[in-house]
Amino acid sequence: MRTRILVVTLLAVLVSANAFAQAQRTWVSGGGDDMNTCSYGSPCRTFAGAYVKTATGGVISVQDPGPYSGIFISKSITIDGGGTYASVLHTGDGITINFTTTDSFANTVILRGLSFDSPTSTGFGVVVTGSAPTHVHIENSSFGRAGAGVGMFPGGAGSSLKLKNIDIRKMNAYGVAVDPPAGAPLKLLLDDVRISQTAGYGVILFDNVNGTIRDSTFSNNIYGLSIQATSVHANVVRSVLSENTTTGLNHAVAGITTLLDGCSIFGNGTGIANTGSTVIGFSNNSIGNNLSDVTGNAVTSILQQ
Repeated sequence: MRTRILVVTLLAVLVSANAFAQAQRTWVSGGGDDMNTCSYGSPCRTFAGAYVKTATGGVISVQDPGPYSGIFISKSITIDGGGTYASVLHTGDGITINFTTTDSFANTVILRGLSFDSPTSTGFGVVVTGSAPTHVHIENSSFGRAGAGVGMFPGGAGSSLKLKNIDIRKMNAYGVAVDPPAGAPLKLLLDDVRISQTAGYGVILFDNVNGTIRDSTFSNNIYGLSIQATSVHANVVRSVLSENTTTGLNHAVAGITTLLDGCSIFGNGTGIANTGSTVIGFSNNSIGNNLSDVTGNAVTSILQQ
């Protein structure tokens, strides 16, 4: 009898362990259920349901179009829309990323092929907080009707944010806002990012950022690109700042240096606001047809240095 009880107990432990096992790849579907295993044949219904069954560094994949709700992320993970319509409908923040320690994948979150939208026009589509360095990649995604698109506010120095093929429209405050702590600068790359109709700033860089913005367009906002501190060093390449009500490129304080290469700045209230700061440019930039092309210091040609 004792042997039989022992066998039954061991079986129960094994069943329990399997129930809580985490997979490297899980799946969600519009017809799934969060009580499922989240395998391809038994998908979950929401990102949050799949998250708890996905191992650190694993991938949540989307099988078919549908709304999959928001999620709180505190481990390295990839959420892949897979080319279908994977929606995050949010009334507060859509996806919150918050690391307090560093995991074996260096706190790396990849979000791909997602559509963010808020019927209340509030909250962030994606917001990064926490106390540890965090590395976020967002690709092939769109943001509409929220308070802000992407907010990068990590508590740990040496973080990074990379956006590629991103469309952000109709935000109440910011398209992209970046404000890291002192220490190792945040590494920023905006590649083919299109931001329009923001009732504030297309992109605002508050402090301690080294980055490149390339092949991007910031138009029909109040400000296109605003740099708020001398610790921000931005290179803007082959990009368009147009039809922004107040300023295309704004230097908010003296002492900032920004490089322009192959950019077009036109149709803004002020093309470049540059009081006390420096804009270094090549001869391939076009700045014109603004109400005021440049205020403050003139653009310095790199050829003259």
